[in-house]
Amino acid sequence: MRRKVFRYKFVYFIAIISSLLLLWFTINATLSLYNNLNLIKLIFVPLALVLNLVTFINLIGKYKRSVLFLNISLCLFIFLTGKTIITDILNHGFSLQDNSYKYFLPFLIILIIVNKYKVSNIKFDNEIESIGTQND
Repeated sequence: MRRKVFRYKFVYFIAIISSLLLLWFTINATLSLYNNLNLIKLIFVPLALVLNLVTFINLIGKYKRSVLFLNISLCLFIFLTGKTIITDILNHGFSLQDNSYKYFLPFLIILIIVNKYKVSNIKFDNEIESIGTQND
């Protein structure tokens, strides 16, 4: 039972590493909730943690919806870092010394690569449906 979610194994490893990084970022955000508690953070961070955990589990198991969950996680992270970049540009002007650029561009490139090389028709072996059929 060999399942493929992406055309190339290298893209699968990039997806796993990006999922782990997103999970690590949300765990750090969860730990930072204790420093300054905010209602929006209190709602958003646990939901992002669960979403990134489900994404990682689906990628490891190579389920059908793993690319969908990875896209949602990456888009959410790109949206939040993009919002930070835009507010920094409006407040302080354009400077490359901000840390948000370091995360925004690689995850945007990973999002493009993941969607370009995903397998569109994932075929899974369903043993229950094949019981009783003649396969000669």
